[in-house]
Amino acid sequence: MTLKIGILTLQSSSYPTIGRDFINGFELGAKNKQIEFFVEGIGFGANINQVIDATQKLINQHRVHLITGLIGHYQTDRLIQQMNSFEVPLLYSDLGANIPARQKSPWVFCNSFDMFSSAIETGACMVENGHTQVAVSSCYYDAGYGLTQALEKGLYGSGGSFAGHFITPHIPRENEAGLMKQFMESVNPQAIYALYDGIFAREHASFLQQNQLSLQYPVYASHFAIDQEILDNYPVIFDRVKCVTSWMPEESNPANQQFVLDYTDRYGKQPSVFALLGYENGAATCSALEKITKNTSPEIRKALETTDFNSPRGCFCFHPGLNRTIFDQQLWAINWKNETYNKEKLAYSPKMTEIIINLMQQGDSTTSGGWYNAYLCR
Repeated sequence: MTLKIGILTLQSSSYPTIGRDFINGFELGAKNKQIEFFVEGIGFGANINQVIDATQKLINQHRVHLITGLIGHYQTDRLIQQMNSFEVPLLYSDLGANIPARQKSPWVFCNSFDMFSSAIETGACMVENGHTQVAVSSCYYDAGYGLTQALEKGLYGSGGSFAGHFITPHIPRENEAGLMKQFMESVNPQAIYALYDGIFAREHASFLQQNQLSLQYPVYASHFAIDQEILDNYPVIFDRVKCVTSWMPEESNPANQQFVLDYTDRYGKQPSVFALLGYENGAATCSALEKITKNTSPEIRKALETTDFNSPRGCFCFHPGLNRTIFDQQLWAINWKNETYNKEKLAYSPKMTEIIINLMQQGDSTTSGGWYNAYLCR
């Protein structure tokens, strides 16, 4: 019997291939199992009624056994309530721009990129490296998510503090690069946390090219602030910049090397974060299928609870108290050598994992961000 899977796809002006990347990754991770896909678009993910309507269509019209996809954090509790009522498993992914404060739900599983965990761990890492006075540099979009609050938890919890926060407005001022430099020199931080994405990450890179701040202060960047396209177009200025993240394409573990090789061979390009999440969800579905005797939603749910395999980010399993994946955060350095950038994973032991798990189990005020869903609304 063919397994029927519904896929919820997002749209994003910043990352126009977000939906296609996720589906490509899922198909690769599913390893040609007998699966029939039904795809429903949910726009930017900000209209929860549209998301719920899409899931109802997948369940009632297409009779899917499982729903997967990328969604945001906005009003997802309503979606989770619906999935519990329908008793159809939901295996969703998000970027983790806000700390989730929801209890374990029996029919819902989350595989997140956990950017908030990266930010919390970055704060602890900065203090460990002797940077106790930290300034944040961001665009006004990224300032609206929960990542600054997450950084604060890691920073304050480790004995550090904020020196200041420079925010580039929607329309940059004529001398934005100079104003950024003037601000940083006035607060004189021991390190800078750069929080950007998409066109604003490119904008930030152009400012660094002008003011050379990255050569003056240690810089720690969020994952999307240093994507490959930016590195390709802005030489030298990201030399010695560090990044705490759960995944880099250059990760040397065998599962990731195979993923990057297979994805590049099939689709002709390096996998994105969205492709990674799709791949892991596809592999989790494949793992679950190997444990069941018939394709029913209850059996799939039960199999997902105990799924366990080597993924590009390490051991893939769902935390029993959360039904959520928890991956180690890794510290990477970007080095400019021989006219090119090289990424090097540094020795680092995560400090905040248990604190992060407790935040997710107990609930936390950082779930209410200023924007609906990270990196989708423009």
